[in-house]
Amino acid sequence: MASNVTEGDMAVETKMAAQRKKLQEILEPNFELLPKLVSSGALTHDENEDVESERTTSRKSNALLDIIFKNGKQEELMTALRDSDQIHVVNWIEGNGVYKDEFGLDWPQTEREVEILRRNFEPLTTSLDTVHGFLDILFSNFIISKLQLDFVNSKKTSFDRAKAFLDIMRRFSIKKYFQTAECLKVSNQNDIAEILIKGGVLMAVHSTQQAQNTEEVDVEIVQEMTRLLRERNASLDPAHLSRLFARLLLRVAAVRQGESIILYICCYERKEFEHLCTIVDNDEMKKILDWFFSVLLRNGQAQVLLVEIAKDDAENARRWFEWEELRDKTFDEHFQKLHSQLRLETELMDLTVTKEEETKSRTIEVCSEMEIEQSSGHEICSGSVKKCEAEFEERGSQARMTDKEIVAAIVRNNSDFLRECIRPASIIPKLSSLGILSDDSRRYIRSMKNKNDKSAELVNVVRASSVENYYKFIRCLRETGQNAVANVAEKGGVAVKVKIVHNPISNIAEIERQLVMQLALLCDRGQDYSKTEELWRFLSRLKMGGMEVVGVREDTAGGVLVWLWCRSSKAVAKLETLSREEKLGDVFRALFRLVSEVDLKIESIYLDSTDVDFVSHRLCKWSFQPSPTNVGRKITGMAMLDERIFIVCQDDNTLMSFSCNDDRTCTKDKEEPLKDIKAPMHMAASVETRCLYIADGSNNIVWKVGIGPQGKIDDPEIWLDRSIHQISSLSVGRKDDVLVLRQKPSVLEGYHVDAKLDVTLELPEQIVDPLHVVEASSSGDFIISYGGAEPNPGGICRITREGRWVFRLDLGSGPIGTLSPEENSVLLSVSEDLEFLKVLGNFTFDDDGDLLYVCSEGGIVVLDSELSIENVNSTRGLEKPHRIQCATDVLLLIHGAGQNLLSVAIKE
Repeated sequence: MASNVTEGDMAVETKMAAQRKKLQEILEPNFELLPKLVSSGALTHDENEDVESERTTSRKSNALLDIIFKNGKQEELMTALRDSDQIHVVNWIEGNGVYKDEFGLDWPQTEREVEILRRNFEPLTTSLDTVHGFLDILFSNFIISKLQLDFVNSKKTSFDRAKAFLDIMRRFSIKKYFQTAECLKVSNQNDIAEILIKGGVLMAVHSTQQAQNTEEVDVEIVQEMTRLLRERNASLDPAHLSRLFARLLLRVAAVRQGESIILYICCYERKEFEHLCTIVDNDEMKKILDWFFSVLLRNGQAQVLLVEIAKDDAENARRWFEWEELRDKTFDEHFQKLHSQLRLETELMDLTVTKEEETKSRTIEVCSEMEIEQSSGHEICSGSVKKCEAEFEERGSQARMTDKEIVAAIVRNNSDFLRECIRPASIIPKLSSLGILSDDSRRYIRSMKNKNDKSAELVNVVRASSVENYYKFIRCLRETGQNAVANVAEKGGVAVKVKIVHNPISNIAEIERQLVMQLALLCDRGQDYSKTEELWRFLSRLKMGGMEVVGVREDTAGGVLVWLWCRSSKAVAKLETLSREEKLGDVFRALFRLVSEVDLKIESIYLDSTDVDFVSHRLCKWSFQPSPTNVGRKITGMAMLDERIFIVCQDDNTLMSFSCNDDRTCTKDKEEPLKDIKAPMHMAASVETRCLYIADGSNNIVWKVGIGPQGKIDDPEIWLDRSIHQISSLSVGRKDDVLVLRQKPSVLEGYHVDAKLDVTLELPEQIVDPLHVVEASSSGDFIISYGGAEPNPGGICRITREGRWVFRLDLGSGPIGTLSPEENSVLLSVSEDLEFLKVLGNFTFDDDGDLLYVCSEGGIVVLDSELSIENVNSTRGLEKPHRIQCATDVLLLIHGAGQNLLSVAIKE
């Protein structure tokens, strides 16, 4: 057995050595690869820093390979490559540079794709549109990762963003290369897509004009051409374009450089290139541009003085076409066939809407708006929701509904939202593989041209099958990054469409487009989207009012459409009230300013119909026993192990174990004094090691207490003897490591079972008074509750292992500094019903790890994984909830002014 492993290692080492030069070209060391190598131990932190210090990707790859070969970590590199979605590099190594059919399109780019990108790199950096949704389409189709998306978006100019993306694309597999071409088509960049697929060159044609104000005229020409050319597949007058495009073939972009305008024109074949050169040389291009610019200009006239192609550009193009004609294309034809198959499988074009359908949709919307505009701008279109007496007591008739009836009601109430916001292209293959979609249904849905029709039919098929398939459908939505849609489909409520129309200004369309992009990132629950403190607090106010933004798009007739998810009937009633009192504009004006830093004046707001029989998913309710168990001493820690409740008391330094009875009372089994532990403060239990960890506040150490058969309590032994001051919480993580939360400074430390320090995380500065921490079992993120004082009195947050915010729920009623008094007042009215949630302290996950039960002065607050409030379970007079623990179908609560009472709750 050992001999076989050694031979495998030798084989991989030999192959890597033989392919070393090629690996340096195709391996992507940035983003996911290096962290995975560090976490696996293949790289030390110092070695990682050495690699990161290299300035270019090629040098980073070279430095990384030097370390890998030196330390003999080839197998670890292969594993990290697989985990970082670089299967094409793995296949290259395993095939020793020889392609096999089993690799499919998971193979490095051939010489042809590399040459296409190399020769067109400069014009692509200028003409590639990375602003209007292209990057988001790549991300939603799993072509680029979240880290890559953030890296590209971090660049300040469109040129730098395009350059950053092209640098990443150079190391794509052929599969991702072709998928990128399809995404370009979806984002209306067909010409660039055809260049990537067919080959060819982007020719730079320089045009110099003369006018009274030449610079202003050139800028106007570029703006108008860019607008027209970006939209030419939508709603352009062909008469304006036919003469230009019929003669110039296809175009890509127009930019101003120096004293001239550059037109980038696609030439796929030699004859197209020669034709372009001819009409430039004989001044025919000059005449065409002269006419076309006069059509574009509204405030002036420009005379084209000179049109030319740089000699170097022309010579490079000729060499490309000569190279294309001479090389063997057999290998490329093989991948072209695979690409055709890929297009049939992925159907990325599902994301587009045809011109005819868009025009029809636009006509319908305009007609409906004309009817609405006869009344006040801030008027509700129709209907009102049937209100219930209390926000979380909405289940009267619903309690008698079957699961299938609840699913049907959720789909009915949110049909428009699901139809417009589901992305069917990525989910259809998953549903087919699960057997939820039959072949006939799949073919029928794919035959539809309109994306919204596909989504509607998809939901109808799933809803009509079974409740089990409906929840599989929700799981597929989450797996494809459609978390906001999945939340609505799973949890019910109603997503209300709100249309916001701004006062017209010169560049309002571009401003709204950018605004929609920022809001779309905000709606994507999977995104690590950077938010300001003010925006976090704004979103928390909405959450406390039962509202969340879950969808957004530009309206074809002008304005922005926002889907606002109301999770309770009371939230819908609040939304109606805000609209009726003309205060809804304050909410969206504040949101838009916090997201885009642009203060737009809202002309009118239209709220779609809210006439629904409100239905949401069934929430588990807990019923506490009427008479709690009085321990008689102050309880400072609680943990569950082997279905026994262990509590530690500070008054006499004792450890007790209890059993739960069927009548929801507790019976004490054992009580042992804790020798040498002077001030037990916090406790956590490890199932794996069958022990309890207890923090000693007197000497700042952590003790370990073993639990034997039948609950026998062993003598304490010192587990962590380093001085750890200001411990505020102990918990056990998903890998059985011990998490120690400290105050002043706010630090989270993770220790292996052998007490060796593994993780040290300085918490964000906003976490002033950390109270408790739990590690999420699915993601490894940390959930931390924290206290504070107004205007930031604390809350609960979810952060990554690197300390980045994922979700937050901030409490408090203090004003948000950048908002006006009127806006702050409206937000306060949204969240006023839950203002009693002053401090969120100790908390626990449920059995499935999906819900959080949090101690609060107002009761037990139930939060979902995104820290949205599901409901509030009244503790019915149980004073001062202090600690909480979840066991199988049981909640345990320590409460009372003296923290001496133990209560048990069961599910109703």
